[in-house]
Amino acid sequence: FYRPPKIDANLASIVLNTPKAIMNVFTKPLFWENKSPLIILASLENALIILFFVIFLVFFKIRLNNLNTLFFNLFFTFELFALIGLTCPVLGGVVRYKVPGLIILLVTLVMVSGNKKTYTKK
Repeated sequence: FYRPPKIDANLASIVLNTPKAIMNVFTKPLFWENKSPLIILASLENALIILFFVIFLVFFKIRLNNLNTLFFNLFFTFELFALIGLTCPVLGGVVRYKVPGLIILLVTLVMVSGNKKTYTKK
């Protein structure tokens, strides 16, 4: 259990709390939050996905062939993460509900990946 952001019944509150909600879904559960083996596996999954993003950004060129699909996938994923983060206080539910978004996000990364970057010595 974690505390989702407190939102009021107005649009400004939702907009201001959306980035925190997205980060909660993308990073929780954290390693030190619980000692349960399942929570540790979910934390390891998050760490590996973040590591995958960093490796992708450092070692691969980005090619933009189909911008409509790219923007749709990113919008869908972040909107899903925002809805989950604003409404679901249970870590097991967060881990379960974010799976479709992670699949779409990883497919999007593969879709825009080009050749490996080459570094030349000067």
